[in-house]
Amino acid sequence: MDEESLKDASREAWKEVLAHPAADLRRYLEQSRNTTFKGGKKPVAAVCPLCNGKNKFGLTPTPDGIWLFKCFSNTCSANEGGRGLEDFLKREHSCDWKQARAMMHQMTGVPGFEELLEEKRCKNKIAKDSPPPANATGNDTHNHESSASERSGNPPPPTETGDDTTAGGDDAPDFIRIPDLGRNVYETAWLLLSLTNDHRRELRTKRGLPDEWIDALGFRSSLRGNRELLEPLLEKFPINDLLRSGIAVRRRDDWKKLRIADQLCGKAVKKNRETGEETFGDDERVIIPYIDSDGRIVGLRPHKMGLSNSEHRNEVASEFYEKNHHNLRIVYGEHFLVDRPERHAHRCVICEGEHKAQALAYCGIPAIGFQGIEFLYQNRETGQAERQLVALLRKHKIREVVVIFDNEDKTGKELKRRKDEFIAEIWARYTALKLEDNGFQALFGVLPDAWMEDGKADWDSRLAWHLRRAKNDHRRARTVANLEFERFITARQTRTGSDGTRIPPTVIPVPRQMEWLMSFKEDVIGQELNRLNFDPDCFKGGKHDLDTAAEINGHCHPLFRDLLGAEKLASNLRKCYGGFYVVKPPSEKLEARTALLKHVLSRELEGGLDDFEIKDKSIATLVKALTKEEHSEERTRGIRAALLACNTILYRNPKPFSDFTIISKYKVMVTEPDGSIRKDRLCIFIDRNGRKSKPQQIDWSRMSSAQEARKVLNKLDGYHFSGGQNEIDPMVALIDVDNYQQTIIEIDTYGHDRDSGLILMGDCALSDDPAKPFLFPDNQGIIWHRGIGYKNSESLDTFCHKPPLLFPGTPNAKKAYQEIDWEQERREVALIWEKAITIATSSFGDMSGYGMIGGLLQYLAHPETLSQLSGKPGLWVQGAKGSGKTQTIKAYMRMLGYVENYGLVGLTGTKVGIERSLSQFDCLPVHIDEWRNNRADDNLVGFITNAYNGIAIAKGTAMGSKSIRLSRAATIPVVTGEDMTIDAALLSRYFRLTMSRASRTGSKDEQDANFSEMQEISSQFYRIGRYLMKHRAEYARKVCDKALEMKGLKHTTNAISDPRARECVSICFAALEEAQHLITGEFFENGGEIAQWFVEHGRTSSQEIEKDIFRLRWFSDCVSMISANADPNVKKFLQVRRAGIAADNSINVLKGNMADIYRKGEGRLLILVAAKELFSAYQREQAKQRETVPINIRNIGHELRRERCWIPAPKKGAGTHRFTVEGFHTQSWWVLDYETSGDLKDIVSTIYEQALNDHELELMPDGRVVPMGSYQP
Repeated sequence: MDEESLKDASREAWKEVLAHPAADLRRYLEQSRNTTFKGGKKPVAAVCPLCNGKNKFGLTPTPDGIWLFKCFSNTCSANEGGRGLEDFLKREHSCDWKQARAMMHQMTGVPGFEELLEEKRCKNKIAKDSPPPANATGNDTHNHESSASERSGNPPPPTETGDDTTAGGDDAPDFIRIPDLGRNVYETAWLLLSLTNDHRRELRTKRGLPDEWIDALGFRSSLRGNRELLEPLLEKFPINDLLRSGIAVRRRDDWKKLRIADQLCGKAVKKNRETGEETFGDDERVIIPYIDSDGRIVGLRPHKMGLSNSEHRNEVASEFYEKNHHNLRIVYGEHFLVDRPERHAHRCVICEGEHKAQALAYCGIPAIGFQGIEFLYQNRETGQAERQLVALLRKHKIREVVVIFDNEDKTGKELKRRKDEFIAEIWARYTALKLEDNGFQALFGVLPDAWMEDGKADWDSRLAWHLRRAKNDHRRARTVANLEFERFITARQTRTGSDGTRIPPTVIPVPRQMEWLMSFKEDVIGQELNRLNFDPDCFKGGKHDLDTAAEINGHCHPLFRDLLGAEKLASNLRKCYGGFYVVKPPSEKLEARTALLKHVLSRELEGGLDDFEIKDKSIATLVKALTKEEHSEERTRGIRAALLACNTILYRNPKPFSDFTIISKYKVMVTEPDGSIRKDRLCIFIDRNGRKSKPQQIDWSRMSSAQEARKVLNKLDGYHFSGGQNEIDPMVALIDVDNYQQTIIEIDTYGHDRDSGLILMGDCALSDDPAKPFLFPDNQGIIWHRGIGYKNSESLDTFCHKPPLLFPGTPNAKKAYQEIDWEQERREVALIWEKAITIATSSFGDMSGYGMIGGLLQYLAHPETLSQLSGKPGLWVQGAKGSGKTQTIKAYMRMLGYVENYGLVGLTGTKVGIERSLSQFDCLPVHIDEWRNNRADDNLVGFITNAYNGIAIAKGTAMGSKSIRLSRAATIPVVTGEDMTIDAALLSRYFRLTMSRASRTGSKDEQDANFSEMQEISSQFYRIGRYLMKHRAEYARKVCDKALEMKGLKHTTNAISDPRARECVSICFAALEEAQHLITGEFFENGGEIAQWFVEHGRTSSQEIEKDIFRLRWFSDCVSMISANADPNVKKFLQVRRAGIAADNSINVLKGNMADIYRKGEGRLLILVAAKELFSAYQREQAKQRETVPINIRNIGHELRRERCWIPAPKKGAGTHRFTVEGFHTQSWWVLDYETSGDLKDIVSTIYEQALNDHELELMPDGRVVPMGSYQP
């Protein structure tokens, strides 16, 4: 190609540049300034980048789509219009048009005139000077006899297979500058090695590097034939230099002789990705030279391996790490920090591995690579790696560091730890925090998922991807990759995309403070960073301490045993095993002598003590005797053991204080009876034999002092603590590292947990997630749901009933669940269900058996019925002694997961005990047996009554009251007994059945056979409940829908006038029918007949309580309305006040200081009812709930006049008193005596106690009124 042809090609290339999208001015401004211009193809305005952002800058498109610029300021150099990207680059970089065009050629990847000319010259030179390839196919790359040119360090000729044809890259910098004299062992070895064609091809295609950079970076290959090439080094360099470099190791058959390290000779550690097993075998890898800023090679590292000799390293004390760590852990890429571009004058990227740093450096971004993302942490004891990194960055005047490690897709992988999903980001943050602590501006980022190939995103793979897209054109790939990489590492703020979406920054500073409410990811990362940054003062003894003790006691040189106290030191180390210990600093005298001895022994190991003066006479005498000994392997080992003892005394002198260790991964949030929160620790104790205790919940406040800690630990058999306060403080701090931000919640109920929405059973929990309905505890008994842990309280062991189980008889509930074929299970459950119904109807003798099953199963839907129907009914079965009521209920309670002998609650216990039982279960019943009305006082009846709609009161105390009698029943019990309660309010909240021996079907033998069959098959009833609980969310929803439908039917409304009785009937029938449909897929054939029985049964039950409607229906609902604050004015209509009563019954309501009036008990305590106003408010509230009001004000007044608590008005024939009460306009009142009002007193006591609370008073059990908080039990 002659010069004219080159010029023609250059002109065509320039046309291609102008048509290239990368040569668009608007695009260049958006990418280079990390912003987005709005306006599509219309003119836009922005801050001018050429006059320091002081003026407006206009962009205008031409008809051809080319953007032109103009600054609106007369003082700006860009104030002349009609300028494109070429002119803009000239002004921005203060260069001529040739340099500006060269930039545009580089941006677009289109070669210009100079590139075309240089390419022609290179091709001519290659054709003239290069010999034909020795191996065109590349199949004999391991034949060293045919690759002399490679061994000399010269690049091999390009392959002729045609598969790797690429456009050449830019000329690479001269990184390696080896001197002719004074070459170190690495440089000498490097000159003897070569790079194979296969490895060169891999670097081009997999890493995206051109041949120029491959040669400049000095890659070599680890081949089997390298051993022969490198063996002359064993004679040329001193033994210590060879060992410290890792080039050579000691021979296994002769410890005194050396051999070339296997890692340089085609050997490597290979890891099986499926099993994780590591094996050492044949694996030829690329060798990467580590180059300093002067061009000297300071290290050689086979990819993903090291040259450190593990055998040699383990035998030498920590002095070896301190002096020679540079071969084990050094930073790659110092040569990339030299001659950085101006835009990166003070910036550097830290990435994972050498190839990532090479890819960034090739794209013009200074970068250094770590040998693994844990680089700084693994060297934390000496801190040498951190100091070296900081010194390197300061040497090259780096101020800003961006830490970005690889991004791996963890989807589908089984992660052993929660942190594994975010491990790269955790270590990036850790590194950035360390650098920030050293005064650098440190940021971190995560490579985008869009860059992933084969489940991984990294810099070199992305460069190779761009190379493939550019059809192996390195220049074009480099230009595009540079723009993308630059944009990524400089995007520091949230920006708006062209489609209006908000694009978050890609690199940010590490947040120092964590929010209280964090995402699961931030919670995991925060916990791990806290652990990594923790500097312990207390340690756990392990096998390393036993090995150290054995080495010191068994091999310490006899000359130094007494001086170092080897036996005592070894004894303390052995005591550390399996326990906690702290480090005891040596005395000043001991520290000085030990440090001197350490220095002497180190010198002796390194090459002798010639010309070394020792001032300490005792040590000098011992060393003199040492130097007279003949050199042997036993002598050398003894010196090393003595050196190990020195290091132990100086840096790790142990003081053991326990024979156990503790693991505590979680805090347990416990709610105290007074409502306060206490955070216990869930601890597992491990003794010296490695035996683990079951998780123990420890009140951590008792571990704040050594004395209290001993009391706690003494209760745990087999664990001994001998420390004081100086030991307990660091021990507690160490234990708490693992449970940082790992708080779990203690659940003190079985059944429904209101906060989490879970249904907790004894062996599992149920969630509302159809895809994962069953949740199982981990090995610490914790159930995890949506990132939060839940643990049953240890108090559950003392519950009134044994815990319900859905997988009884199996030690592994999770495994049993996984083995269930649920379609086959449904068919088998349908057979059990059919049998259960048959036995139930036979036992009751009529359809009451349906009622019993529905009355039990509706407990599963209680959370939903309470919220949607305002109640959760109970089941009451009355029957004479021997009727079989208790045994029948016990059998069918197993449908809800209860075991055979779950335990019964009787009325013989205390009221507090029964109340506690009812707070232990939610949406699961508590079974109260042998009900006797003469044993059930009014307080207990009221407590159970309020369980229907979850009112948290005891004796009517409102939720939020300061009364000491506040309590709440979580469930309404199933009751069996010979009596049926006579309390109308309680009765209306139950679905009531009667059972008798006479009503059973069949002869006595048939009845006995039916009973035996029930006892036998009841062991399978849990499968009914388990199947329903698997679909509990769907089941509860359908129960509520069916109940609401039935409750609103005209037929039901006409038959059952009382809304609460109608509600109980509808819920129980809905629970029965929906269970039938869910299990069998069909409704009952006689469903209409069953529904009619439920309605008729409800009608007769409702009639029994209508006689007490004034007390049950009206006052109770009115008090509930006041407690709920549905209408703020209602509390004026029903009051409990003190008043005087004259002889003619006229009322004088006491006024003045109400606190004194209540406390002194002046006058009589009266119930004042503004009847008309209260009834009107009641009607309005019922209308809101779409309820009918089956009573009227006259009937209520008529019933009240019959009560002995009624106080008639002074005027004969008048129904109401006439007087005024402050703050209220009405003058018409019903007046009732509070003390003689019976059951009405329990209902309205809420109002009385609230009135006392308003005046800072409280009511005592004996009826006295005292100031709030003054009561002392």
